[in-house]
Amino acid sequence: MRDRARKGYQYENNPEIPMFKIADEGYAMANAIDALKEVATAVIDSNENDGVAKWLSFNFC
Repeated sequence: MRDRARKGYQYENNPEIPMFKIADEGYAMANAIDALKEVATAVIDSNENDGVAKWLSFNFC
């Protein structure tokens, strides 16, 4: 059940930070807040540059 990846976005007081800490992997967008990027497994391209689509294509295609 813990085998999950999370994608984080840009929010002040980001509620995803605790989820990133317990998930096996957490990927922050390049334009995410610094606090989220610090706990992320990796930082992927921004949402303006289709970061999630690029990550999915690279990892699943």
